[in-house]
Amino acid sequence: MVSGVLIGILKEQDADYIVLGDNTRIPLPAGLFLERLDSGTLVTINYSRDSGGEMVIESMKRSLAFRPYSTR
Repeated sequence: MVSGVLIGILKEQDADYIVLGDNTRIPLPAGLFLERLDSGTLVTINYSRDSGGEMVIESMKRSLAFRPYSTR
């Protein structure tokens, strides 16, 4: 069950965890295989909490970057 959504910049991706740009390390549950994304990619993460309160990723996908509207 998803308990939250997090948007961040991917810094590192490993088979067991990911690290975001602010150095938040989030473990991956056994058997979860994520699309390989480049460092610096903006990602949306759906996560739950384990019995110890730690974040566990349910899914991760590339986010669309927002471009601010500019007037000229």
